Parts: sequence; structure tokens; C-alpha cells
Amino acid sequence: MSNSDLGPLKLGEILDRMFVIYRRNFLLLFGISGIPYVLLLPIVLIFIFSGPLASLNSQEPPSPETFGTIFAAIFIFMGFLLFFGLASWLATTAAVWQIQMGGKPTIRGVYRVAWHRSGAAFLAAIAGGAALLAGYFMFVIPAIFVALELCLTMEAIICEGSGAFAAMSRSRFLVSGYRRKVFVSWLVCAGVSTVMSYAVLIPPLLMLPFIIKSGTIPSWFIVILVVAYFLALTVPAPLLAIALCLIYYDARVRKEGFDLQRLLDELPPGNVQGTPEIVAS
Repeated sequence: MSNSDLGPLKLGEILDRMFVIYRRNFLLLFGISGIPYVLLLPIVLIFIFSGPLASLNSQEPPSPETFGTIFAAIFIFMGFLLFFGLASWLATTAAVWQIQMGGKPTIRGVYRVAWHRSGAAFLAAIAGGAALLAGYFMFVIPAIFVALELCLTMEAIICEGSGAFAAMSRSRFLVSGYRRKVFVSWLVCAGVSTVMSYAVLIPPLLMLPFIIKSGTIPSWFIVILVVAYFLALTVPAPLLAIALCLIYYDARVRKEGFDLQRLLDELPPGNVQGTPEIVAS
């Protein structure tokens, strides 16, 4: 454990370390976060070329019944996207936590962790989504507050093995007093992620007016658009996971002396006799 891992982190240090971890582990984190989307890609292409969405690319206008089927297909696709997105998030969080702890994560290892924690994560996602939806019904500001309160839920599930509701309660405890840091980190990640996403999406979108001069979009260009969309999701995906893991670590350092507990755990047993035990829950 290095000295740089001891003590609380300032906001600038969290953001700086976030970019360092992202840059040094880009290929690994990109691969981990991208695997679920690679598995989802064929499903999307089947929906587009073999399902009801194919009628949107034909010369004849779709019937009202076809519109209903299209909306159902889009709803199913969103469900798949949320499921695979959650798997990507859990595995990426597990990888980032292992990196922060000085380990060397593997794709197989982090997805094993994600699989074992998937039940609690899915339940927490449903409960958290319902809370967010209620917040949106009461205008946007309550939803933002709920999002900040629950933003470390998945970290508690992955890093501590907490159950869904225990992890939500744990997140509220850890975030208390640090909402500004979480909010600013989220804004920075959102800004950088948006720039990275549009850097991937803009080139094919600029080509679109020239491609559709004939009135239809060629199949090969649809494939390019879909691949660009998934790349836009995957490339910036690890940033927020890294930031939240660092905030989770920092909150435990400030509130529970987690860095000192780690230091004591790494010392030989004979060197810690008579040292008060520091419990990190």
C-alpha cells in the first residue's frame, strides 16, 4: 500500500486519479465494459433487419399494427439495454475496485463477482429506479437528490457484498456530507463522456444526409450507425465507475479509517500487538 493511498482525497485528486486509472487500464476496462454490448449487438441487428423495425426502411408506410409492434420491440430493446448495461457496470466496478486495492483484475474474475452480486444489484436497480421515478414526478430536483443518495449502492454491493436495501442504506450513510463532491464528479464525468460519445457518433451522422439521398438507408450504413452507438456507450463508460469507486473509497477513509485498516492488515502480525483494532464495516 503506497503513501498516496493514505488519507482523504480532495476533489481534484479524485478526478486526477480517475483519468490516470482510465488511461493506464483503458484496454482492460474497455474490454470489460464492452463485452455485454458486444453480446447485445446481434440482438439489435436482428430487431432491425428481421423484425418489425425493418418496415421503417421500406418504401411503404407502416400500418398502425406495425407501429404497435415497433413500440413493443423498442420497449424490449430498452429492457435488454438496461440488463446488459447493469452487467457492464457491475463488472467494471469490480475491476476498478480491485485496481484501487492494488490487485490485477481479470475479465473472468470480475464477471464472476458481477454474477454473484447480480441478484442484489437487480433488486437495488428496481428499487432505486422507482425512487428516481417518484423524484421526477415531484420535479427534477428531488430526483437529483435521490440519485446522489443512492449513487454508491452498486459499490457497496460489489465491494462489501451487501444486500440490495442494506447497500442503499450504506450509500446514504457514505454520501452524507459529500454530495457536492459526488455531484461535481458526476458533472465532470458527464461532460467528458458526452464529448467522447459525440466524437464517435458525429462522423457517421455527418455522412447520413449524403447516404439517404436515394430515400432509404443502406443496410451496411445501419450497421455502422449501430456499432458507432455502442462504441459511444462503451468508450466513456468506465469513467463514472472509476470516480464513484474513488468517492466510495474516500468516504470510507474519512468515516471509518479504511486506509489505516488496510495498512494494519498488510503489516506482519507481530507488528500490530497492542494496536487498537479499527473496524471497517
